[in-house]
Amino acid sequence: MKRIHLDAEDLALGHVMAQSKRNREQLIDHSYNRFMGYGDNEGIPKWFIEEEKQHCRASLPITKELVERYKAKMKEIDQRPTKKVAEAKARKKRRELRKLEKVKKKAEPLLENADLDDTERNKQIKDLYRKYGVIGQKKPNVKYVVAKKSQRGAVRPSGAKGPYKVVDKRLKKDKRAAKQRNKLNKNKQSNRKGQKQQKSSKNNNRKKRT
Repeated sequence: MKRIHLDAEDLALGHVMAQSKRNREQLIDHSYNRFMGYGDNEGIPKWFIEEEKQHCRASLPITKELVERYKAKMKEIDQRPTKKVAEAKARKKRRELRKLEKVKKKAEPLLENADLDDTERNKQIKDLYRKYGVIGQKKPNVKYVVAKKSQRGAVRPSGAKGPYKVVDKRLKKDKRAAKQRNKLNKNKQSNRKGQKQQKSSKNNNRKKRT
């Protein structure tokens, strides 16, 4: 059996059918109506048949409130995080807690040290927290402005408040090319290291033989 996707109206119909036998019989009787489309469709334009299907159909015997309730339920289900996302969030939280406990243990000797004054102690504790990533510096909200021919030189573009960065159409291509160059350089360096190691191993083997 193929899995059929049910929308809010289908679920509302199922809800009505599951309530009683009388409701099921009424729904079956309601399915026989004047919009069933009996007759020969030969010679009728395609657009006319499509409009008939769209507009000439019987209204469903379900309330608007019931449909809205199922829509809200489906929306809530869609917004729930998946199992993998929930597990990843839990792992991240555990890592942060472990990191915090580690920092607290390292900060205890600083709190007990009587030689330090309050300002110096607070500064060292802040540095410790920053070192372990418990306190992070907020990244400035940089506004990207597309470069135009009229904007030449080091003139601030109109409408750009705070930190800004002038970009052009070639920025993506330049970044991609820079990444490729870095990758090639890394590969070359690793190949040279491998060749040097092979040469040194060959020389050692020759010395042993002699």
